[in-house]
Amino acid sequence: MARVNLEFEFFDAIKVKEKGLFLRLGSHGCFLGHRQLLRQAAQEKAGILIIQDDCVFTVGRISVPDCDIFYGGFEASDALNPHKSDIIGAHCMAFSPLAARLADQYFANYLEPDFVPDEQAASEASYNPNVRPPIDGAMVWFRRKHPELQTVFNKISRQRSSRSDVSPKRYDNIPTVREAMYGLRKFRQILTN
Repeated sequence: MARVNLEFEFFDAIKVKEKGLFLRLGSHGCFLGHRQLLRQAAQEKAGILIIQDDCVFTVGRISVPDCDIFYGGFEASDALNPHKSDIIGAHCMAFSPLAARLADQYFANYLEPDFVPDEQAASEASYNPNVRPPIDGAMVWFRRKHPELQTVFNKISRQRSSRSDVSPKRYDNIPTVREAMYGLRKFRQILTN
């Protein structure tokens, strides 16, 4: 964070015991964490930049442009038109005070059985009304619900290869193996850069 000149606060991840409407425990916890941060920003009438622990900046300094939603790292299913794309990459996102308030309102009922899903997602053959998409997909649904919000995409970061808290492998829970895997992932990251 010092390298990109950012002041920050840590937010402890939320650990859950039930998957709820998600496919994985970690997806549920990650959603709840983002939800809590957006709620806090909405209550404070403030904007917020949410950076996950596996975010690596690819620039020397960052600045968030004047917009409502900012994706600072993403993979788009349609790179030529990210506004209509299914975006993967919630590891670096910013929200204006207005977007934080609207997201707080939108996600307030996201886990309720009567939540009205994204129309486009609900029309797809793979749609399951008993499963909610993780935070990346939830943000896509939110953006589609609020096309009036100005969204800017600028890939200033990437998600580093790391153990996943959302879908950890069995060996990630064994201390010595976990450290060895961290070293291998770090080596692979060096090779790919």
